[in-house]
Amino acid sequence: MLFTTPRHWKPRWKYRARGYLWSMHFSGAGRIIIEERNPDTKETSFSCLEESTGTPVWRDMSFDEPWWIGIEDVTQRYIYFHRYRQPDMPQRLGVTACAVETGRVLWERPECAFAFALEDELVVSREDFEQAVFLVLDAAAGEVKSTLNPSDPELVSRKAGLDERDRFAGFLYPDAYASPEQMPAERRDLLHRFAPQETVVGNVDILSHRGRLFLAWHEVMEPQLQGTGIPKTKNEGSVAGEVGSWRIRQRMAGIDADGKVILDLVLLDETSAPAPDSFFVKDEQLLVLQGRTTLLSFDTER
Repeated sequence: MLFTTPRHWKPRWKYRARGYLWSMHFSGAGRIIIEERNPDTKETSFSCLEESTGTPVWRDMSFDEPWWIGIEDVTQRYIYFHRYRQPDMPQRLGVTACAVETGRVLWERPECAFAFALEDELVVSREDFEQAVFLVLDAAAGEVKSTLNPSDPELVSRKAGLDERDRFAGFLYPDAYASPEQMPAERRDLLHRFAPQETVVGNVDILSHRGRLFLAWHEVMEPQLQGTGIPKTKNEGSVAGEVGSWRIRQRMAGIDADGKVILDLVLLDETSAPAPDSFFVKDEQLLVLQGRTTLLSFDTER
């Protein structure tokens, strides 16, 4: 549930998935690639959003393999998907390239495994007579440009051109505190404006941006046993020994430099397990995952 008052921020845009929002990948050119999964039906689909507005560029792309598939990497123009050597096994095999702007499949290499991507080239590995070799592929067509062995200086040179820092440019992530006791006193006092100390469980995530403070935490929903500070479980009279046995909810708040509340959100209304990584800043957008299915964007440039 999203609670707003006239002083609370309202979302710039909202995207509601048809399944769980499993992962998000930013192209670096104004697009967000969304992976959505339905654990009940074991179905996976992919969508592309315009980063500034949340408008779908295309939506609900799927493959013949409904579940054992995932996103390996996203560049400005291409999305690379992987499959698996066999279901229930973690070893990835197969590369499928799609266009970011259309979602159209460009080419497939089922015999190869992803290594790393540059903007116009893709490096994959392939087993040849029980020895791995690396292929440099043209990103647009999947054609082999050269073959390299693992110790080839050219392979090292190409990998050196991959600057991981570029991938995280513009991103700000919250600091995670294992408990309120580990937080600075002023931040702990701020948290307790929203939740009594004895109700907070698990990590507390805090992010400072443009003089504002954003917090997310989990709090116990069950009534507590008298004098113990330990919540009851759903079984009458029993005592919860782990977070997973409690009924908890996840909340988020935002406070401006004057101490005014600008956000008050319930991110998960009822859950038995904490949900980390629920918000971050990308450039001038605060992106928040609500209810595992909805992505909210708030404008921080205000």
